[in-house]
Amino acid sequence: MSGLRRLVVFGDSYVQGYRSKPTIQINELNFPYYLSKELGVEVINKGHHGHSNLAIAHDVMAFIRETPKEELPNYAFLICFSDWQRDTKRDKDREPNPDTDGALEGIVWSRWPHIEAPDPTILRVSTEMAYLGLKQLCYKYDIPYRMINSFDHQPFIDTLEIYDAVHHGGGRIIDKRIGSCQWRIESPRGDSHWIESESIYNTIMDIIVENWLSEEDKMPPLQYVRYHRLKEENRRYLTGCSHPNVAGSKLIAKTLAPYIQTILKD
Repeated sequence: MSGLRRLVVFGDSYVQGYRSKPTIQINELNFPYYLSKELGVEVINKGHHGHSNLAIAHDVMAFIRETPKEELPNYAFLICFSDWQRDTKRDKDREPNPDTDGALEGIVWSRWPHIEAPDPTILRVSTEMAYLGLKQLCYKYDIPYRMINSFDHQPFIDTLEIYDAVHHGGGRIIDKRIGSCQWRIESPRGDSHWIESESIYNTIMDIIVENWLSEEDKMPPLQYVRYHRLKEENRRYLTGCSHPNVAGSKLIAKTLAPYIQTILKD
């Protein structure tokens, strides 16, 4: 539509989409596809399965670098962060495949602690650097943007004292599950660019398990999924591997559209 920016959505498999059956096209199984229909604008899907927050940040930077500066004002960004425990490693022994590797060529995705990866401190700091760095980049190039997380409630988990943390600057964090960490991830609370930053349950997964903006004090949805505690009626928007199905993708698009509409006006 005339006078509206094009939307670019960055993220992991929640953004890219998931093909649950061979007959279902992947472009019909992701929420950016339906977001385009809700908003009436072109939506460019830059999601990639397995992406870490560092890889997502790289995709944003690559898009800015490859787009002529005079064209950048024609775009708005939706940046969907992922699990802070994901790491990105380059595989020097594998030939890059542009169809599967995304913007980072020749990579291997790892998720701590299942295979050798940096100390959790590094992964947590990487997430914070990605968050703060992308805010600065969007400000520098005057790109309107919104941020959200696919399924990670880490800032919320920090406040639940799962981490024994000191709130003063540089406070040391002791994670009872993963050992010692040096940094608390910066909370997006109060960030006007983060969708519903004041709410605890503000992830994409919260939308599809019908927990969006809930005021109840309960376990984050991802933990329910991991421990198979979600009731069957709360899984109607999920695939078998806990990704949004077609109905879930439509619900995400409908829920997020009002937040995105405000940054599309030229």
